[in-house]
Amino acid sequence: MLYRLFDIVTIGIPFGVFKVTSGLYFGHDILMWWGVLDLFINILNFLLYLIKRKKIISSCALALIGRHLGKLMKFNQEMTEDIGESLDVLFSFLIVAIVIGSGAITKYSPEMIKFWNISVILNVLGAGSIRVFQSVKKLR
Repeated sequence: MLYRLFDIVTIGIPFGVFKVTSGLYFGHDILMWWGVLDLFINILNFLLYLIKRKKIISSCALALIGRHLGKLMKFNQEMTEDIGESLDVLFSFLIVAIVIGSGAITKYSPEMIKFWNISVILNVLGAGSIRVFQSVKKLR
């Protein structure tokens, strides 16, 4: 359970923040609302993990879409959900690359930069820590 909560705090929530801040800066409402939806999903997931101690819903909007498409198209729902999560990771990292590469990060408001920086720190620490957790798990 701790692993799942850690995953939400270090990956899910930061990815939502990347989308919201980028959507606000670039004036893309769809990107901003996608981030808001992902933040809502992750906060809800966090609370549900604390209460139910198991996964209730997918980790992000693209994973939810993937799961439902898998159900509709008679594919393995776990596989299509995983594809949605993978696409979310790709899009989130593309957003980070665009924001940094374009220099937009230097024009973010002080409030946005605080949220952005906290999210980057959590995300980097989370990625490294989760990789270590996975390696240790293989030893068992």
